[in-house]
Amino acid sequence: MTRDRLNAYFRPVLAALAAAVTLAACDRTPAELDELLREEGLRQLQESAAVAGPGSAERVVLDVAARLGAGPAEPAPTIPDLDQLFDLALQRVAERRGRANAEGLLARQRALEAAAWEAIQRGDDEAGQRELAAARANRARTMVEQLGNGFAVAYVAVVGLGVERAESEAAAGGPSANGRLRRMAGSARNLHGDAGRALLEGNAATALDVAGHAAGLVNTLFNTLQRSR
Repeated sequence: MTRDRLNAYFRPVLAALAAAVTLAACDRTPAELDELLREEGLRQLQESAAVAGPGSAERVVLDVAARLGAGPAEPAPTIPDLDQLFDLALQRVAERRGRANAEGLLARQRALEAAAWEAIQRGDDEAGQRELAAARANRARTMVEQLGNGFAVAYVAVVGLGVERAESEAAAGGPSANGRLRRMAGSARNLHGDAGRALLEGNAATALDVAGHAAGLVNTLFNTLQRSR
């Protein structure tokens, strides 16, 4: 890998780290740090989507970002989950390195998931949870390897847009739903914060995995509100 490609690969995370140092020195707030991370993530997403093919992970996530940014006039979109994005990452592997490489990565992921469910079915919940964590970590690590650290930064940024929309819609929900929906939105906010901290620590795979959990909560909240209308 050339120096230019290395710089392009690590630039988003390094930019986030630089932003963190700058904000700490200026006694800025976590909200301001979150905003800088979002700006960097969306900028990175726009750049990568411009050169990615139709139907790519970058294009899919950028479309969701645009729909979230349109405000309440646009129905809340479903944030793509990591299973969908993992499939798109494997499509890229097949296109660039051949189908056999993609099938090998998929077989590894399926083996980890099968081991988790086998443990759960035999009643060993502790082993099952451990294997599930290994499967999630492998999925996120594979995605970062194929899509780049910048994609993790972008996904965390877009999930952040979803969290904001979820908080706004939860607050505007009916009185009977407000408490439950606000708790759900609060949990998504906390997970998104954890993802941002993982980015600042240089762990893009963990950030991607945790952001995926936050996206699941946001999607559930959107679906709940949609059914109640």
